[in-house]
Amino acid sequence: SPVDALFGRIVSWFTTGNVPVKVGVVLSLFGVGFLVKEGIDRGLLVLPLEYKLIGAALFGIGLLVLGWRLRAKQRVYALSVQGGGIGVLFLVIYASYQIYDLLPPALTFGLLIVVTAATIALAVLQDSRALAVLGIFGGFMAPILASSGSNDHVALFTYYAVLDVAIVAIAWFKAWRVLNVLGFVFTFLIGTLWGIDGYEPAKFATTEPFLIFFTLIYLVIPVLFALRTPPQLRGFVDGTLTFGTPIVAFSLQSQLVGDTEYGLAISALALAAFYVAMATFLYRTHRESLRVLVEAQLALGVAFLTVAVPLALDARWTSAAWALQGAALVWLACRQQRTLALLAGLALQALSGAYYIDYFLDQPSELAGLPILNGYYLGALLLALAGLFSARLLDPAREHATETPPLAPLGGVLATLLFLWGGGWWLYGGLSEIDEWVASSDRLAAALLFVAGTAVAATWLAPRIDWPRLEWLAVVLWPFAVLAAVAVLLFATLRATLRVGWPFGTHARTYALGGGGFVLAGLVAATLVLNVQSSGDAASLPYVPLVNPLELVSVLVVLLLLRWLRALAEGGAELELTKSRGVLAAAATWFLVTMAVARSVHHFADVPYDLDSLASSTTFQSALAIVWGIAGLAAMVVGTRIRRRSVWMAGAVLMTVVVAKLFLVDLGNTGTLARVVSFLGVGVLLLVVGYFSPVPPRAEAEPAVSR
Repeated sequence: SPVDALFGRIVSWFTTGNVPVKVGVVLSLFGVGFLVKEGIDRGLLVLPLEYKLIGAALFGIGLLVLGWRLRAKQRVYALSVQGGGIGVLFLVIYASYQIYDLLPPALTFGLLIVVTAATIALAVLQDSRALAVLGIFGGFMAPILASSGSNDHVALFTYYAVLDVAIVAIAWFKAWRVLNVLGFVFTFLIGTLWGIDGYEPAKFATTEPFLIFFTLIYLVIPVLFALRTPPQLRGFVDGTLTFGTPIVAFSLQSQLVGDTEYGLAISALALAAFYVAMATFLYRTHRESLRVLVEAQLALGVAFLTVAVPLALDARWTSAAWALQGAALVWLACRQQRTLALLAGLALQALSGAYYIDYFLDQPSELAGLPILNGYYLGALLLALAGLFSARLLDPAREHATETPPLAPLGGVLATLLFLWGGGWWLYGGLSEIDEWVASSDRLAAALLFVAGTAVAATWLAPRIDWPRLEWLAVVLWPFAVLAAVAVLLFATLRATLRVGWPFGTHARTYALGGGGFVLAGLVAATLVLNVQSSGDAASLPYVPLVNPLELVSVLVVLLLLRWLRALAEGGAELELTKSRGVLAAAATWFLVTMAVARSVHHFADVPYDLDSLASSTTFQSALAIVWGIAGLAAMVVGTRIRRRSVWMAGAVLMTVVVAKLFLVDLGNTGTLARVVSFLGVGVLLLVVGYFSPVPPRAEAEPAVSR
């Protein structure tokens, strides 16, 4: 463990090299400190205080000079002596300011900077880790040895800030991990001990800046360490500081701002932002050599962002934010081939869903807000989008995927599970919102509109984002499309007779004629009855001609009838109906268009939907003449353009019916505007027909009209 490693380094330092001088210097530091303190406490030192301190400072300088002169002859001894001299100077300066009040703060700070700079220079120039350790160790011990009990935390932390800056400066040049860990332990340990006994809320303004400063110092040092390691170890991450600093700092911060609203949330968010920014910078500048450190910092950023969410938001937004973070981790895992990040992303999304459900089971009334723009729905929506986004990343069915995700053999399973997860949240959120905000009488219609819109959107979007699996969402229509279920069944059966050998292909005639014929006959009869009796009211949806449930299902039944007749013809069935598909198609179209006109007049002109009312309505008669005329015109134009005489003749027959209707029915509407519209409208249509659509030559007509 890091503690064992640190302890081993300390033992090794004391048991290797010039052991006597190392132990002697350390003991001398303690001895000088105790001597000065004891002499002062007992009044035994009769010299003026200034002289005592000057003497101690001269002793430290003497050690420095001696060590510097012996650096080439006795390197180990010289470095140890220099370290002792530096420690003595730190002790004297601190005591002169904090204990005896002999130095003003500005001068004290300047002297500390000078000694610190000298320590850095000597350590770096002589490439001496031991010198740096001794100097820093003595510097951190100085306040402890010479403490007066004044509890002046500003002076203490300012002094430690200078020492930590010295460590950063050394880390800029040297990868001396033991020095970094030593500074980290002393800074936060002594800071914690002071906080236990001496901190109170009134000191927040003079304590928080130091905690932020120390945190930043020991967040930067691991980066410098990773950059300064030897080439063969480049990228090695100092786990003690990389992960220890945020844990310790955040724990201390919780004691400072624990009672402040959003205090911890802002702190966690700030740490997350710092880590993400640092990871982004290092990825752009040292992506190869520091890849592990980049991933570690990115993971810490995500972790603190995850922590910040529940501290700042309620459960609805907490679960949503966690879901998005989980999706981001899945994306990162796919980009960097990291299985652990993938598992973490999946776990975070699962946790977000559980958190969301737990909140609303306990507080079902917490649904305040506007329709759609409320935490309940938006939380479910974000859960859905995160799940679907992750499913697409992991789906092996994508044709143009640029990366191979981790756990690739399980990609299909994971993609399916995530698709079901995301699709389930999508439907749950939408249907719950309908249940909450739509009147009970309109909920079924709104639900049908929602699932139909979902199916259309999924079908449209799937090819555009290269994700065929998204079309599965269209399956949600099946439980709702009860009226169309039997149509669906027949289509599937007819398709199976062509694609599946047994039993459908082997017994295709039986399936088509037997079961299909009886079911289809029932559907056709039901369609006829519904069109005659039903006004097509789809409240709370407005009536839209041709695009409403009744007319859409009617069109589906006609298409099914034509498909069934075609299947019979391909199977060799000699039935009269199979030869008259064109006639049936034209008749069915005419019937459905007529019914659509009747329903439109009912809804838009307030004419009751019954035979007597419609027959006596001039609006209906006029509309029918115009629509039939347009249909006839269209058939005649198409017949001319495709040179199909049969189609032109069908249009001509319909136009003949329209003209006959004008004289037999509309002519009786004396003095009405409807009669004028009918006659003028149909007249113009006939003029257009005569100009653009002459009858195709008989030789060009197709021999088989039934086709």
